[in-house]
Amino acid sequence: LQPQQGHTYELGTRFTQGVVRAEGTVFYTRIDDEILFNRLNGLFGQNQNFNTRRVGLELAGALDLPARGVRSSITYTVVDAEFRKGQFVSNTIPGTPAHLLNASLGVSPIENLWMTFDWQLINDFYRINDFNNALGKGDNFGVLNFSVDYERSWWRAFFKITNLTNEEYVAFQSSNASNLTGAGENPMPPIGFTGGITVKF
Repeated sequence: LQPQQGHTYELGTRFTQGVVRAEGTVFYTRIDDEILFNRLNGLFGQNQNFNTRRVGLELAGALDLPARGVRSSITYTVVDAEFRKGQFVSNTIPGTPAHLLNASLGVSPIENLWMTFDWQLINDFYRINDFNNALGKGDNFGVLNFSVDYERSWWRAFFKITNLTNEEYVAFQSSNASNLTGAGENPMPPIGFTGGITVKF
């Protein structure tokens, strides 16, 4: 294997007006000899070098109204990721979603207490190992979380519910390069609860 080398170019702008913030960034990433695992058949595979490129756009916005107990943000990224040369030229790089959305909304009904919903949506990607883009797209998914945070000068308490809607989804969707039989997958946990208290000395 050759060591991978890459160059990234970005051009962005930012706009802030009072409680509103907006950002936009265009990026281009070119990697020579990117190391990716290629399962050559149903049983065996190896790491190989590939020449790749990614072109994308990231848009972000935020609204912060602490006096009214409201804050929100949203980020959307679209990426076109392809092989530049070789056997898979012009094919989409497996495991790279074309669309990624993150959004959050927080409300503060009383001072120092915030209740926040955050949502992530992943859409339009080919399964890991599907270098030929022959097995169809993976299953899109969205995950909603909810958290409560109360903070004072010397202590903080929090409670979080992950996967609030108990969505059944797989973050790592794979293949054996020729079909989905025996493909490795990583099912994510169902609804979960965490909490804690932090004390500052």
